[in-house]
Amino acid sequence: MGPIVTETGTFSPSQVEWKLLTLFGNLDSGNVHKVHMILCRVGKANRRVDVAQTRGEPRDEKFLAINPMAKVPAELLEGGRLMSESGAILYYFSQHTSLTSP
Repeated sequence: MGPIVTETGTFSPSQVEWKLLTLFGNLDSGNVHKVHMILCRVGKANRRVDVAQTRGEPRDEKFLAINPMAKVPAELLEGGRLMSESGAILYYFSQHTSLTSP
């Protein structure tokens, strides 16, 4: 994975100990909003980096270094793994909670 760009600067994944989930996307997107809602619902502390499709930011080379699929939402998990596709992210965070049936 290439450098990560956030509100606080640019850094390489090897420079950071990943302890906080990071949601890349703009809350104007319904899919980003759904992911943000489930993170709040299951009590996962997270930060959000604003990446808006309306401004063309997913196609920016800095974001492509994070998610070569150029799609939001993208969720950077603890340990530096990246998930994309809202349905997959929703499924991942709903497991072992009251949000899914036994």
